[in-house]
Amino acid sequence: MQIKMFSFSPSSFGLRINPEEVENTIAKWLMEHPQIRVHTIQHSTTSSFWYTPQLLVSIYFE
Repeated sequence: MQIKMFSFSPSSFGLRINPEEVENTIAKWLMEHPQIRVHTIQHSTTSSFWYTPQLLVSIYFE
């Protein structure tokens, strides 16, 4: 089993993570690796008053 991790954050001075960027980045990687078999996709988010939001997406695959 292998793991591919993607990290996303808002653009400069933004407060939102662009969902189209997330979708396009992951879809592009999946299209470049058609031979893999995805087992699990997980995500976690963090944000606070002092830090911009962060999104981490983990894809477990063979």
